[in-house]
Amino acid sequence: MNRPDLPRNINLASWFVDQPAEKYADRIAILEEDRSLTYRALQSLVNRAGNSLRRLGCAPGDRVVIRLPDGVAFAAAFFGALKIGAIPVPISPLGKISEYISCMNDSGARYAITSDLDSASAGAPRRSDVQVITLDEETGTITRTPWTQAFSESSPALDPVPADGRSPALFLYTSGSTGKPKAAVHAHHSLMHANYNVGQGVFQIGQEDRMLSLTRLFFSLGLACGLYFPLFAGGSTVLNSEPNDPRTVASLINKYRPTILVAVPSILAALEKAARNWLEIDWSSLRFIATGGEPLPPGLFERFKSGIGVEILEGLGSTEMINNILSNRPGEGRSGTCGREVPGVEIELRDENGAPVEDGKIGTLYVKSPTALLEYWNKPAETARIRAGEWITLGDKMYRDPDGFFHFCGRNDDMLKIAGEWVVPGVVEAVILKHPDVDYAIVTAREDKQGIKRLVAYIAPKGSREVTAGDLTRFVSERVQPYMVPSIFVVLAELPRTPTGKVDRQLLPRPEWPEPSN
Repeated sequence: MNRPDLPRNINLASWFVDQPAEKYADRIAILEEDRSLTYRALQSLVNRAGNSLRRLGCAPGDRVVIRLPDGVAFAAAFFGALKIGAIPVPISPLGKISEYISCMNDSGARYAITSDLDSASAGAPRRSDVQVITLDEETGTITRTPWTQAFSESSPALDPVPADGRSPALFLYTSGSTGKPKAAVHAHHSLMHANYNVGQGVFQIGQEDRMLSLTRLFFSLGLACGLYFPLFAGGSTVLNSEPNDPRTVASLINKYRPTILVAVPSILAALEKAARNWLEIDWSSLRFIATGGEPLPPGLFERFKSGIGVEILEGLGSTEMINNILSNRPGEGRSGTCGREVPGVEIELRDENGAPVEDGKIGTLYVKSPTALLEYWNKPAETARIRAGEWITLGDKMYRDPDGFFHFCGRNDDMLKIAGEWVVPGVVEAVILKHPDVDYAIVTAREDKQGIKRLVAYIAPKGSREVTAGDLTRFVSERVQPYMVPSIFVVLAELPRTPTGKVDRQLLPRPEWPEPSN
Protein backbone atom coordinates (compact mmCIF):
# COMPACT_ATOMS: atom_id res chain seq x y z
CA MET A 1 0.00 0.00 0.00
CA ASN A 2 1.34 3.39 -1.01
CA ARG A 3 0.60 6.12 1.53
CA PRO A 4 1.12 9.48 -0.16
CA ASP A 5 2.08 12.53 1.84
CA LEU A 6 -1.15 14.13 2.96
CA PRO A 7 -1.61 17.70 1.75
CA ARG A 8 -1.55 20.46 4.37
CA ASN A 9 -4.71 22.08 3.04
CA ILE A 10 -7.46 19.63 2.28
CA ASN A 11 -11.23 19.33 2.24
CA LEU A 12 -12.52 15.87 3.09
CA ALA A 13 -15.50 16.20 0.75
CA SER A 14 -13.08 16.91 -2.09
CA TRP A 15 -10.98 13.88 -1.14
CA PHE A 16 -13.83 11.39 -0.65
CA VAL A 17 -16.42 12.74 -3.12
CA ASP A 18 -14.95 15.09 -5.76
CA GLN A 19 -11.81 13.12 -6.59
CA PRO A 20 -13.66 9.76 -6.85
CA ALA A 21 -16.33 11.49 -8.99
CA GLU A 22 -13.61 12.46 -11.45
CA LYS A 23 -12.25 8.89 -11.61
CA TYR A 24 -15.46 6.85 -11.35
CA ALA A 25 -18.18 9.27 -12.52
CA ASP A 26 -20.67 6.66 -13.75
CA ARG A 27 -19.90 3.87 -11.31
CA ILE A 28 -22.45 3.12 -8.59
CA ALA A 29 -21.45 4.76 -5.31
CA ILE A 30 -24.50 4.16 -3.09
CA LEU A 31 -27.31 1.60 -3.15
CA GLU A 32 -30.37 2.38 -1.02
CA GLU A 33 -33.62 0.42 -1.17
CA ASP A 34 -34.51 0.45 -4.91
CA ARG A 35 -32.31 3.45 -5.62
CA SER A 36 -28.76 3.58 -6.94
CA LEU A 37 -26.59 6.66 -7.06
CA THR A 38 -23.52 7.21 -9.24
CA TYR A 39 -20.45 9.08 -8.06
CA ARG A 40 -21.39 12.00 -10.33
CA ALA A 41 -24.92 12.13 -8.87
CA LEU A 42 -23.59 11.91 -5.31
CA GLN A 43 -21.29 14.85 -5.97
CA SER A 44 -24.25 16.89 -7.23
CA LEU A 45 -26.29 16.12 -4.09
CA VAL A 46 -23.35 16.95 -1.82
CA ASN A 47 -22.93 20.30 -3.60
CA ARG A 48 -26.63 21.08 -3.25
CA ALA A 49 -26.49 20.24 0.44
CA GLY A 50 -23.49 22.48 0.99
CA ASN A 51 -25.10 25.33 -0.91
CA SER A 52 -28.32 24.85 1.05
CA LEU A 53 -26.48 25.25 4.35
CA ARG A 54 -24.51 28.23 3.04
CA ARG A 55 -27.70 30.01 1.89
CA LEU A 56 -29.06 29.61 5.43
CA GLY A 57 -25.99 31.35 6.84
CA CYS A 58 -23.81 28.39 7.78
CA ALA A 59 -20.14 29.38 7.75
CA PRO A 60 -16.78 27.60 8.14
CA GLY A 61 -16.33 26.32 11.68
CA ASP A 62 -20.07 26.18 12.43
CA ARG A 63 -21.22 22.89 13.91
CA VAL A 64 -24.04 21.08 12.09
CA VAL A 65 -25.84 18.29 13.95
CA ILE A 66 -26.87 15.51 11.57
CA ARG A 67 -29.70 13.43 12.98
CA LEU A 68 -30.66 11.26 10.03
CA PRO A 69 -31.07 7.54 9.32
CA ASP A 70 -28.47 5.80 7.19
CA GLY A 71 -29.04 6.78 3.58
CA VAL A 72 -28.27 9.17 0.76
CA ALA A 73 -29.59 12.17 2.72
CA PHE A 74 -27.05 11.50 5.48
CA ALA A 75 -24.20 11.24 2.97
CA ALA A 76 -25.21 14.49 1.26
CA ALA A 77 -25.58 16.35 4.55
CA PHE A 78 -22.32 15.06 6.01
CA PHE A 79 -20.11 15.81 3.01
CA GLY A 80 -22.05 18.97 2.15
CA ALA A 81 -21.27 20.43 5.57
CA LEU A 82 -17.61 19.45 5.21
CA LYS A 83 -17.37 20.99 1.75
CA ILE A 84 -18.27 24.48 3.00
CA GLY A 85 -15.88 24.16 5.95
CA ALA A 86 -18.54 23.44 8.55
CA ILE A 87 -18.15 20.71 11.18
CA PRO A 88 -20.69 17.84 11.04
CA VAL A 89 -21.86 16.30 14.31
CA PRO A 90 -23.58 12.96 13.56
CA ILE A 91 -25.92 11.60 16.26
CA SER A 92 -28.46 8.78 16.50
CA PRO A 93 -31.75 9.47 14.68
CA LEU A 94 -33.64 7.30 17.17
CA GLY A 95 -32.27 8.83 20.35
CA LYS A 96 -34.54 10.68 22.75
CA ILE A 97 -35.34 14.30 21.98
CA SER A 98 -33.59 15.23 25.23
CA GLU A 99 -30.40 13.61 23.90
CA TYR A 100 -30.68 15.61 20.67
CA ILE A 101 -31.12 18.86 22.59
CA SER A 102 -28.20 17.96 24.85
CA CYS A 103 -25.93 17.40 21.82
CA MET A 104 -27.05 20.68 20.26
CA ASN A 105 -26.23 22.56 23.46
CA ASP A 106 -22.99 20.71 24.18
CA SER A 107 -21.58 21.12 20.67
CA GLY A 108 -22.74 24.72 20.30
CA ALA A 109 -24.43 23.86 17.01
CA ARG A 110 -26.58 26.51 15.35
CA TYR A 111 -27.74 24.18 12.59
CA ALA A 112 -29.27 20.71 12.52
CA ILE A 113 -30.36 18.52 9.64
CA THR A 114 -32.88 16.23 11.25
CA SER A 115 -35.99 14.18 10.84
CA ASP A 116 -39.26 15.43 12.28
CA LEU A 117 -38.66 15.39 16.04
CA ASP A 118 -42.34 14.73 16.70
CA SER A 119 -42.10 11.38 14.88
CA ALA A 120 -38.96 10.20 16.68
CA SER A 121 -40.83 7.73 18.87
CA ALA A 122 -42.63 6.17 15.91
CA GLY A 123 -39.58 4.39 14.53
CA ALA A 124 -37.18 5.10 11.68
CA PRO A 125 -37.73 8.64 10.32
CA ARG A 126 -39.04 9.07 6.80
CA ARG A 127 -37.01 10.99 4.24
CA SER A 128 -39.97 13.35 3.72
CA ASP A 129 -39.65 14.46 7.36
CA VAL A 130 -36.18 15.93 6.91
CA GLN A 131 -35.73 19.60 7.72
CA VAL A 132 -32.96 22.09 8.45
CA ILE A 133 -33.23 23.74 11.84
CA THR A 134 -31.48 27.09 12.21
CA LEU A 135 -30.98 28.80 15.57
CA ASP A 136 -30.37 32.55 15.70
CA GLU A 137 -28.25 32.98 18.81
CA GLU A 138 -28.95 36.69 19.19
CA THR A 139 -32.75 36.47 19.07
CA GLY A 140 -33.24 32.82 20.06
CA THR A 141 -35.42 32.36 16.97
CA ILE A 142 -35.65 28.85 15.50
CA THR A 143 -36.35 28.48 11.79
CA ARG A 144 -37.37 25.22 10.13
CA THR A 145 -36.71 24.80 6.41
CA PRO A 146 -37.84 21.64 4.56
CA TRP A 147 -34.79 19.82 3.16
CA THR A 148 -36.48 19.31 -0.22
CA GLN A 149 -37.13 23.07 -0.48
CA ALA A 150 -33.54 23.92 0.44
CA PHE A 151 -32.29 21.46 -2.17
CA SER A 152 -34.53 22.72 -4.95
CA GLU A 153 -33.25 26.27 -4.47
CA SER A 154 -29.55 25.31 -4.44
CA SER A 155 -26.96 24.90 -7.19
CA PRO A 156 -25.32 21.53 -7.97
CA ALA A 157 -21.94 23.31 -8.36
CA LEU A 158 -19.76 24.09 -5.36
CA ASP A 159 -16.05 24.71 -4.83
CA PRO A 160 -14.62 23.17 -1.64
CA VAL A 161 -13.36 25.40 1.17
CA PRO A 162 -9.73 24.45 1.89
CA ALA A 163 -9.01 23.49 5.48
CA ASP A 164 -5.84 22.83 7.43
CA GLY A 165 -5.51 19.07 7.68
CA ARG A 166 -4.79 19.37 11.41
CA SER A 167 -7.83 21.54 12.17
CA PRO A 168 -11.19 20.19 13.49
CA ALA A 169 -13.27 18.38 10.88
CA LEU A 170 -16.05 16.64 12.83
CA PHE A 171 -17.38 15.78 16.28
CA LEU A 172 -18.16 12.16 17.12
CA TYR A 173 -19.92 11.42 20.39
CA THR A 174 -18.73 8.42 22.37
CA SER A 175 -21.34 5.70 22.84
CA GLY A 176 -21.82 6.48 26.52
CA SER A 177 -21.77 2.79 27.46
CA THR A 178 -19.45 3.54 30.42
CA GLY A 179 -20.47 7.13 31.18
CA LYS A 180 -22.02 10.31 29.74
CA PRO A 181 -21.27 10.71 26.01
CA LYS A 182 -18.42 13.10 25.16
CA ALA A 183 -17.69 14.73 21.82
CA ALA A 184 -14.37 13.56 20.39
CA VAL A 185 -13.03 16.24 18.05
CA HIS A 186 -11.22 14.83 15.01
CA ALA A 187 -9.01 16.55 12.45
CA HIS A 188 -9.27 16.27 8.66
CA HIS A 189 -6.09 14.20 8.56
CA SER A 190 -7.59 11.78 11.10
CA LEU A 191 -10.05 10.38 8.56
CA MET A 192 -7.40 10.30 5.87
CA HIS A 193 -5.05 8.25 8.01
CA ALA A 194 -7.89 5.93 9.09
CA ASN A 195 -8.59 5.25 5.43
CA TYR A 196 -4.98 4.33 4.71
CA ASN A 197 -4.47 2.47 8.01
CA VAL A 198 -7.56 0.27 7.83
CA GLY A 199 -9.59 0.75 4.64
CA GLN A 200 -6.56 0.25 2.43
CA GLY A 201 -3.94 -1.17 4.80
CA VAL A 202 -6.04 -3.97 6.33
CA PHE A 203 -9.29 -4.43 4.40
CA GLN A 204 -7.65 -3.66 1.03
CA ILE A 205 -10.90 -2.26 -0.37
CA GLY A 206 -10.96 -1.91 -4.14
CA GLN A 207 -13.26 -0.85 -6.98
CA GLU A 208 -14.97 -4.24 -7.09
CA ASP A 209 -15.88 -4.24 -3.42
CA ARG A 210 -19.40 -3.63 -2.20
CA MET A 211 -19.73 -2.94 1.53
CA LEU A 212 -22.72 -3.55 3.75
CA SER A 213 -22.17 -1.99 7.15
CA LEU A 214 -24.79 -2.80 9.77
CA THR A 215 -22.97 -0.43 12.11
CA ARG A 216 -24.74 2.91 11.76
CA LEU A 217 -23.22 5.98 10.12
CA PHE A 218 -23.30 8.12 13.27
CA PHE A 219 -20.84 5.66 14.83
CA SER A 220 -17.13 5.96 13.91
CA LEU A 221 -16.75 2.44 12.45
CA GLY A 222 -20.01 2.74 10.52
CA LEU A 223 -19.07 6.13 9.11
CA ALA A 224 -15.83 4.68 7.77
CA CYS A 225 -17.14 1.36 6.45
CA GLY A 226 -20.47 2.72 5.28
CA LEU A 227 -19.13 5.85 3.57
CA TYR A 228 -15.59 7.04 3.20
CA PHE A 229 -13.69 3.72 2.94
CA PRO A 230 -15.64 2.44 -0.09
CA LEU A 231 -15.99 5.89 -1.69
CA PHE A 232 -12.24 6.50 -1.64
CA ALA A 233 -11.65 3.13 -3.32
CA GLY A 234 -14.25 3.59 -6.05
CA GLY A 235 -16.35 0.76 -4.63
CA SER A 236 -19.99 0.90 -3.58
CA THR A 237 -21.86 0.87 -0.29
CA VAL A 238 -25.31 -0.40 0.69
CA LEU A 239 -27.14 1.94 3.06
CA ASN A 240 -30.11 0.70 5.06
CA SER A 241 -32.23 2.56 7.62
CA GLU A 242 -34.35 -0.41 8.70
CA PRO A 243 -33.70 -2.38 11.93
CA ASN A 244 -30.99 -5.01 11.61
CA ASP A 245 -33.20 -8.04 12.24
CA PRO A 246 -32.10 -11.32 10.57
CA ARG A 247 -34.77 -11.28 7.88
CA THR A 248 -33.90 -7.73 6.76
CA VAL A 249 -30.16 -8.38 6.77
CA ALA A 250 -30.57 -11.63 4.85
CA SER A 251 -32.60 -9.80 2.23
CA LEU A 252 -29.84 -7.19 1.85
CA ILE A 253 -27.12 -9.83 1.51
CA ASN A 254 -29.11 -11.88 -1.00
CA LYS A 255 -30.12 -8.84 -3.07
CA TYR A 256 -26.94 -6.74 -3.12
CA ARG A 257 -24.25 -9.44 -2.87
CA PRO A 258 -21.79 -7.49 -0.69
CA THR A 259 -18.13 -8.49 -0.61
CA ILE A 260 -17.58 -7.14 2.93
CA LEU A 261 -20.07 -7.24 5.80
CA VAL A 262 -19.54 -5.15 8.96
CA ALA A 263 -21.53 -5.96 12.10
CA VAL A 264 -21.21 -6.28 15.88
CA PRO A 265 -21.01 -9.86 17.26
CA SER A 266 -24.54 -9.83 18.70
CA ILE A 267 -26.03 -9.19 15.24
CA LEU A 268 -23.79 -11.85 13.70
CA ALA A 269 -24.90 -14.34 16.36
CA ALA A 270 -28.58 -13.71 15.62
CA LEU A 271 -27.94 -13.95 11.89
CA GLU A 272 -26.00 -17.21 12.12
CA LYS A 273 -28.63 -18.78 14.38
CA ALA A 274 -31.44 -17.82 12.00
CA ALA A 275 -29.46 -19.15 9.02
CA ARG A 276 -28.97 -22.50 10.80
CA ASN A 277 -32.64 -22.90 11.63
CA TRP A 278 -34.95 -21.22 9.16
CA LEU A 279 -33.47 -18.40 7.09
CA GLU A 280 -31.86 -18.78 3.66
CA ILE A 281 -28.74 -16.64 3.20
CA ASP A 282 -26.30 -16.83 0.31
CA TRP A 283 -22.94 -15.95 1.87
CA SER A 284 -20.88 -16.74 -1.22
CA SER A 285 -20.21 -13.11 -2.27
CA LEU A 286 -18.41 -12.23 0.98
CA ARG A 287 -14.63 -11.90 1.14
CA PHE A 288 -14.82 -11.54 4.93
CA ILE A 289 -16.84 -10.10 7.80
CA ALA A 290 -15.41 -7.32 9.98
CA THR A 291 -16.53 -6.95 13.58
CA GLY A 292 -15.75 -5.05 16.75
CA GLY A 293 -17.41 -3.11 19.55
CA GLU A 294 -17.58 -6.13 21.86
CA PRO A 295 -15.72 -9.44 22.18
CA LEU A 296 -16.46 -12.06 19.53
CA PRO A 297 -17.42 -15.45 21.07
CA PRO A 298 -14.91 -18.10 19.88
CA GLY A 299 -17.71 -20.51 19.02
CA LEU A 300 -19.28 -17.97 16.66
CA PHE A 301 -15.93 -17.47 14.90
CA GLU A 302 -15.63 -21.23 14.31
CA ARG A 303 -19.23 -21.66 13.15
CA PHE A 304 -18.78 -18.97 10.50
CA LYS A 305 -15.37 -20.20 9.38
CA SER A 306 -16.08 -23.93 9.33
CA GLY A 307 -19.82 -24.09 8.78
CA ILE A 308 -20.39 -21.11 6.49
CA GLY A 309 -16.93 -20.67 5.02
CA VAL A 310 -16.58 -16.96 5.83
CA GLU A 311 -13.80 -15.53 7.96
CA ILE A 312 -14.63 -13.01 10.70
CA LEU A 313 -11.96 -10.38 11.31
CA GLU A 314 -12.19 -9.03 14.84
CA GLY A 315 -10.62 -5.67 15.61
CA LEU A 316 -10.39 -3.11 18.38
CA GLY A 317 -10.98 0.58 17.96
CA SER A 318 -12.70 3.51 19.66
CA THR A 319 -14.41 6.78 18.91
CA GLU A 320 -11.32 8.52 20.27
CA MET A 321 -9.12 6.81 17.65
CA ILE A 322 -11.89 7.06 14.99
CA ASN A 323 -11.28 3.51 13.75
CA ASN A 324 -9.47 0.25 14.48
CA ILE A 325 -6.02 0.37 16.01
CA LEU A 326 -5.81 -3.43 16.10
CA SER A 327 -7.22 -5.86 13.57
CA ASN A 328 -6.98 -9.36 12.21
CA ARG A 329 -6.09 -9.52 8.51
CA PRO A 330 -7.90 -11.35 5.70
CA GLY A 331 -6.60 -14.91 5.61
CA GLU A 332 -5.00 -14.53 9.04
CA GLY A 333 -7.99 -14.28 11.36
CA ARG A 334 -7.32 -15.77 14.78
CA SER A 335 -10.18 -16.60 17.14
CA GLY A 336 -10.29 -14.81 20.47
CA THR A 337 -7.88 -12.03 19.46
CA CYS A 338 -8.12 -8.43 18.29
CA GLY A 339 -5.34 -9.08 15.79
CA ARG A 340 -2.18 -7.00 15.44
CA GLU A 341 -1.43 -3.29 15.07
CA VAL A 342 -2.84 -1.73 11.93
CA PRO A 343 -0.36 0.17 9.72
CA GLY A 344 0.58 3.60 11.04
CA VAL A 345 -0.25 2.79 14.68
CA GLU A 346 2.11 2.16 17.59
CA ILE A 347 0.99 0.07 20.58
CA GLU A 348 2.49 -0.36 24.05
CA LEU A 349 1.25 -2.36 27.02
CA ARG A 350 2.37 -0.89 30.34
CA ASP A 351 2.17 -1.84 34.00
CA GLU A 352 0.98 0.36 36.89
CA ASN A 353 4.33 2.17 36.91
CA GLY A 354 4.30 2.90 33.18
CA ALA A 355 6.92 0.29 32.30
CA PRO A 356 6.39 -2.04 29.29
CA VAL A 357 5.16 -5.54 30.15
CA GLU A 358 6.41 -8.79 28.66
CA ASP A 359 4.42 -10.85 26.17
CA GLY A 360 1.80 -12.91 27.99
CA LYS A 361 1.48 -10.37 30.83
CA ILE A 362 -1.57 -8.15 31.14
CA GLY A 363 -0.95 -4.43 30.80
CA THR A 364 -2.80 -1.19 30.09
CA LEU A 365 -3.09 -0.28 26.41
CA TYR A 366 -1.32 2.88 25.20
CA VAL A 367 -1.73 4.04 21.59
CA LYS A 368 0.14 6.49 19.39
CA SER A 369 -1.69 7.17 16.14
CA PRO A 370 -2.29 10.05 13.71
CA THR A 371 -6.01 9.18 13.96
CA ALA A 372 -6.23 10.20 17.63
CA LEU A 373 -8.74 12.83 18.69
CA LEU A 374 -7.63 16.43 19.10
CA GLU A 375 -9.61 16.79 22.33
CA TYR A 376 -12.89 16.10 24.07
CA TRP A 377 -14.95 19.18 23.27
CA ASN A 378 -14.99 21.60 26.22
CA LYS A 379 -13.62 18.94 28.57
CA PRO A 380 -9.94 19.76 29.19
CA ALA A 381 -9.74 17.63 32.35
CA GLU A 382 -11.12 14.58 30.53
CA THR A 383 -8.72 15.18 27.64
CA ALA A 384 -5.75 15.46 30.01
CA ARG A 385 -6.80 12.25 31.78
CA ILE A 386 -6.38 10.08 28.66
CA ARG A 387 -3.19 11.73 27.37
CA ALA A 388 0.35 10.67 28.24
CA GLY A 389 2.53 12.82 26.00
CA GLU A 390 1.94 11.63 22.45
CA TRP A 391 0.15 8.54 23.72
CA ILE A 392 -3.55 7.93 24.43
CA THR A 393 -4.88 5.44 26.99
CA LEU A 394 -8.54 4.63 27.58
CA GLY A 395 -7.96 2.05 30.30
CA ASP A 396 -8.17 -1.11 28.17
CA LYS A 397 -6.38 -4.14 29.61
CA MET A 398 -4.72 -6.54 27.13
CA TYR A 399 -1.91 -8.97 26.68
CA ARG A 400 0.09 -9.86 23.57
CA ASP A 401 0.84 -13.47 22.77
CA PRO A 402 4.22 -14.67 21.37
CA ASP A 403 2.89 -14.41 17.79
CA GLY A 404 2.10 -10.72 18.24
CA PHE A 405 -1.70 -11.06 18.52
CA PHE A 406 -3.44 -8.93 21.14
CA HIS A 407 -6.09 -10.29 23.52
CA PHE A 408 -8.66 -7.99 25.12
CA CYS A 409 -9.12 -8.56 28.85
CA GLY A 410 -11.42 -5.73 29.97
CA ARG A 411 -11.11 -2.17 31.20
CA ASN A 412 -9.40 -0.75 34.26
CA ASP A 413 -12.74 -0.15 35.97
CA ASP A 414 -13.75 -3.77 35.39
CA MET A 415 -10.55 -5.43 36.58
CA LEU A 416 -9.85 -7.03 39.94
CA LYS A 417 -6.45 -7.95 41.21
CA ILE A 418 -6.50 -10.87 43.65
CA ALA A 419 -3.42 -12.51 45.13
CA GLY A 420 -1.32 -10.37 42.83
CA GLU A 421 -3.04 -11.65 39.67
CA TRP A 422 -5.51 -9.89 37.40
CA VAL A 423 -8.95 -11.44 37.02
CA VAL A 424 -9.80 -11.19 33.32
CA PRO A 425 -13.54 -10.65 32.67
CA GLY A 426 -13.21 -11.89 29.08
CA VAL A 427 -11.83 -15.24 30.22
CA VAL A 428 -14.72 -15.71 32.65
CA GLU A 429 -17.22 -14.67 29.96
CA ALA A 430 -15.79 -17.29 27.59
CA VAL A 431 -16.31 -19.99 30.22
CA ILE A 432 -19.91 -18.91 30.90
CA LEU A 433 -20.68 -18.92 27.18
CA LYS A 434 -19.85 -22.63 27.07
CA HIS A 435 -23.00 -23.28 29.11
CA PRO A 436 -25.60 -24.71 26.69
CA ASP A 437 -28.38 -22.43 27.95
CA VAL A 438 -26.46 -19.13 27.83
CA ASP A 439 -26.72 -16.87 24.78
CA TYR A 440 -24.67 -13.88 25.98
CA ALA A 441 -22.67 -12.88 29.05
CA ILE A 442 -21.02 -9.76 30.44
CA VAL A 443 -18.71 -10.00 33.44
CA THR A 444 -17.82 -6.77 35.20
CA ALA A 445 -16.75 -5.43 38.60
CA ARG A 446 -19.25 -3.89 41.02
CA GLU A 447 -18.81 -2.62 44.56
CA ASP A 448 -20.70 -4.51 47.26
CA LYS A 449 -22.25 -2.88 50.33
CA GLN A 450 -18.86 -2.66 51.98
CA GLY A 451 -17.30 -0.90 48.99
CA ILE A 452 -15.30 -3.98 47.92
CA LYS A 453 -15.12 -4.71 44.20
CA ARG A 454 -16.45 -8.12 43.22
CA LEU A 455 -17.20 -9.90 39.96
CA VAL A 456 -20.79 -9.79 38.71
CA ALA A 457 -22.00 -11.75 35.67
CA TYR A 458 -25.00 -10.56 33.63
CA ILE A 459 -26.53 -13.41 31.64
CA ALA A 460 -28.98 -13.58 28.73
CA PRO A 461 -30.34 -17.14 28.27
CA LYS A 462 -30.97 -18.76 24.90
CA GLY A 463 -34.55 -18.29 23.76
CA SER A 464 -37.02 -19.42 26.41
CA ARG A 465 -34.56 -21.62 28.27
CA GLU A 466 -34.25 -21.25 32.01
CA VAL A 467 -30.93 -20.91 33.77
CA THR A 468 -30.35 -20.31 37.48
CA ALA A 469 -27.60 -18.55 39.39
CA GLY A 470 -26.86 -21.74 41.32
CA ASP A 471 -26.44 -23.77 38.16
CA LEU A 472 -24.13 -21.14 36.66
CA THR A 473 -22.05 -20.93 39.83
CA ARG A 474 -21.50 -24.70 39.79
CA PHE A 475 -20.73 -24.68 36.06
CA VAL A 476 -18.10 -21.93 36.31
CA SER A 477 -16.60 -23.26 39.58
CA GLU A 478 -15.75 -26.53 37.85
CA ARG A 479 -13.73 -24.73 35.18
CA VAL A 480 -11.82 -21.82 36.76
CA GLN A 481 -9.96 -20.92 39.94
CA PRO A 482 -12.20 -19.96 42.88
CA TYR A 483 -11.23 -16.28 42.77
CA MET A 484 -12.50 -16.09 39.16
CA VAL A 485 -16.06 -17.23 39.98
CA PRO A 486 -18.52 -14.28 39.94
CA SER A 487 -20.02 -13.45 43.31
CA ILE A 488 -23.45 -12.89 41.75
CA PHE A 489 -25.13 -13.99 38.51
CA VAL A 490 -27.88 -11.67 37.26
CA VAL A 491 -30.15 -13.33 34.68
CA LEU A 492 -31.87 -10.92 32.26
CA ALA A 493 -34.23 -11.60 29.38
CA GLU A 494 -31.85 -9.56 27.20
CA LEU A 495 -28.94 -7.23 27.78
CA PRO A 496 -29.51 -3.47 27.29
CA ARG A 497 -27.76 -1.98 24.28
CA THR A 498 -26.71 1.43 23.00
CA PRO A 499 -27.87 2.64 19.55
CA THR A 500 -24.56 1.34 18.16
CA GLY A 501 -25.36 -2.21 19.31
CA LYS A 502 -22.88 -2.38 22.19
CA VAL A 503 -24.00 -3.51 25.65
CA ASP A 504 -24.99 -0.40 27.60
CA ARG A 505 -23.25 -0.99 30.91
CA GLN A 506 -24.90 2.08 32.44
CA LEU A 507 -28.28 0.33 32.16
CA LEU A 508 -27.18 -2.96 33.70
CA PRO A 509 -29.15 -3.26 36.97
CA ARG A 510 -27.41 -3.06 40.31
CA PRO A 511 -26.95 -6.50 41.85
CA GLU A 512 -28.78 -7.30 45.07
CA TRP A 513 -25.95 -7.91 47.49
CA PRO A 514 -26.62 -9.96 50.62
CA GLU A 515 -26.24 -8.21 53.93
CA PRO A 516 -22.66 -8.44 55.26
CA SER A 517 -22.23 -10.97 58.04
CA ASN A 518 -21.23 -9.72 61.48
